[in-house]
Amino acid sequence: MSARSLLVEIGVEELPPPGLEALGEAFAAALADTFHADGFAFSQVTGFATPRRLAAHIAELPARCADRIVERKGPPLERAWDENKKPTPAALGFAKSCGVALEDLQVSDGRLCLRRRETGATVQDLLEANIGRALQALPAGKRMRWGAAPHEFIRPVRWVLALYGDEAVPVHVAGVRADGNTRGHRQHCPEPLPVHDADVWENVLETRGNVVASFGERRRRIAAQVERAAAGRALMHDALLDEVTALTEWPVAIAAQFDPSFLSLPAEVIIEVLEHDQKFFPTADSGGALTPAFIAVANVESTTPETIRRGCERVVAPRLSDAAFFFSQDKKRPLESRLPELEGILFHKKLGSLADKTRRLERLVGQLAAQLAEPATAAAAARAARLCKADLATDMVREYPELEGVIGRYYALADGESETVAAAISDHRLPHRAGDEVAQTGAGALLALADRLDTLVGMIGAGEQPSGSKDPYGLRRAGLALVRTVLEKRLDLDLGEWIAHAADGYGAVLDSANVARLPGSLLDRIRGYYLERGCAADEMDAAMAVRPLQLLDLDARVAAVRHFKALPQTGSLTLANKRIHNILKKDMPGNGGRLHDGAIRDGAESALYQAFCDRRRRVNDLAGRRDYLEALNTLVELREPIDRFFDEVLVMSEDENERRNRIGLLREIHSLFTCIADFSKLDPGTA
Repeated sequence: MSARSLLVEIGVEELPPPGLEALGEAFAAALADTFHADGFAFSQVTGFATPRRLAAHIAELPARCADRIVERKGPPLERAWDENKKPTPAALGFAKSCGVALEDLQVSDGRLCLRRRETGATVQDLLEANIGRALQALPAGKRMRWGAAPHEFIRPVRWVLALYGDEAVPVHVAGVRADGNTRGHRQHCPEPLPVHDADVWENVLETRGNVVASFGERRRRIAAQVERAAAGRALMHDALLDEVTALTEWPVAIAAQFDPSFLSLPAEVIIEVLEHDQKFFPTADSGGALTPAFIAVANVESTTPETIRRGCERVVAPRLSDAAFFFSQDKKRPLESRLPELEGILFHKKLGSLADKTRRLERLVGQLAAQLAEPATAAAAARAARLCKADLATDMVREYPELEGVIGRYYALADGESETVAAAISDHRLPHRAGDEVAQTGAGALLALADRLDTLVGMIGAGEQPSGSKDPYGLRRAGLALVRTVLEKRLDLDLGEWIAHAADGYGAVLDSANVARLPGSLLDRIRGYYLERGCAADEMDAAMAVRPLQLLDLDARVAAVRHFKALPQTGSLTLANKRIHNILKKDMPGNGGRLHDGAIRDGAESALYQAFCDRRRRVNDLAGRRDYLEALNTLVELREPIDRFFDEVLVMSEDENERRNRIGLLREIHSLFTCIADFSKLDPGTA
């Protein structure tokens, strides 16, 4: 059966930049899934995304799927024939509904049935419906309508291209009929652009349409161009690079400058103005200091690039002037004088104002510091807790919310606050986004922890749980920030206890049932944290089975499980643990009783019991000190007596007393292992 490439392109008005790459990949995957569900096999699927198009290329797609046998079941045989062996109305009616004679029916599983070979559908037959299914499956948020048509999509659909090999397939999508043409760059190639083969579409777009269709290739070109255009080093973080890639189809980097006098502003302010307002890349010298230059990425190859450069410089200058004015005016008032203004800024309609949040933070930081901090750190954390939200009432943060805490540090220093207090104000927002470090100072870590606890407990208690891809308050990010702060700053505390402390600060406002679910959701964040750092899923399942909410305790258990899994004895012990677990799981109430040492039989049973008794106290002592590694090294010594026990002893003895006592012994051994982790959850094949 011949196989050719399929290319489907959906041309639209400019798509929103966030998540554009993922949207292109999702469209390609969804379209491939529809063909896979129809019984097609293919070799490779590639997604494309530009501001004006989503596209999918499926290589080596057969012309039609394989034929299949379709079976339709009818009445049972006892209802198909009467006592005289004549067909009943049920049998005759089933044959008629199938459009065949009674003798053409078959018998399957005691019923009449009709089996017929169904010819495999062609790509052309299925394509229109499959495109529709793929578009409906996209993880898109708001969809819109346009014109008088009933169709909905993220943006209005303007053209459709569907090619199977060199054949244009005239499908209809969102009221638009595919016509064998793509569209190039809006300025460079505004006219329809014919494409005659699915495998040349990408090349035609680039060479004749001035469009780089691959998101990844566009991203690489932008990064390379920006680096070349920078006199020093371009500051490129992934989020901005992705956004610029999502805004361009034919990127061209252009170097520009701003007045060096603006370098008197904090570097973070200049970077925020360039990146947030204009999507420009700042530059720095070899020592990391900002230079009065930036790189813009135009979506057009202009014959007069100087005009674009001057335009970029013209838009940057007033924004930097505004920032300089905000900085100058804000510093005329100390942060503490702005605290009354927080009364009028809403944190959440059910949770009060930012002034209420500040009072809760002061209380919670005081409690945390009493347990975790030295007096000097505690005093700095308390002062920072009082001032950390005051910059939200400044002009700078009103204009640039991302500078919360960062600009507060500069204002605190200008007010004469200590470097420790100022650093804690800045640190309390960390980690703010992917790639950020946790708070570097002790006072900042306490404040960051208190801020995340207050936000998570309050928002979850107010019913604002994240759902699916929706997380408007960034609670998943806050949960991960909390977990990272505790683990990376080695803060020895019980999350359950401190969730309760944070909830106390709200009084009776919160839904206690919602708050009770918070520890479980935090454990999900913890699991993800470790999986990203190379832990295997079965290792996490084993360590988290005891549901520890003291994260340093969990950290020690994870390390012990990973150590245990690497030992040569692990496979045998893991299988034994699974066997013990299964015996205890199936054990009926009353079958297993308390262990009586006087009922232990000589031989393998006695040897296991003695080995267990010799190690029980030491293991419990080590586990009490969180020395799980040494505790496991001790438990590993039970491997041989456990193996011998299962080889020589019948656990489910017909003698009730023997059976009850042996199950009791296994229960005690299982309990000793599970005081560290549930090793029955380890995969013995990888141990």
